Amino acid sequence: MTLENTLSLCSENYLEFKKLAEESLDMNEKLKYYKKALFWLENYIAVYSILIAEKNAKKDEDLEKIEKAKKALINKLSKYLDELINNL
Repeated sequence: MTLENTLSLCSENYLEFKKLAEESLDMNEKLKYYKKALFWLENYIAVYSILIAEKNAKKDEDLEKIEKAKKALINKLSKYLDELINNL
C-alpha cells in the first residue's frame, strides 16, 4: 500500500467515524466514535507529513528520519489492527 493510498484510507475512516459520532444519540457511542475519528485524523496528519518530508528530503539523515517515521506509523496501525482482531 502506498502512502497516498494510506492517506486516502485515513481520510475515509476519519470521515466515517466522525459521521457515526455525529449521528449517535448515545454519549458512550459518540465518545467511542470520536476517539476512532481522532485516531484516523492523527494518522492522516502523520502520513501527510511524511509525504511532504519525502518530497523535501535532501540529506541521508533526513531520509533516515523519514524511514523511522514510516516504521512508527506502521507499528501504530499494526497495533490498531491487532486490537480489532482481538475484539472480534
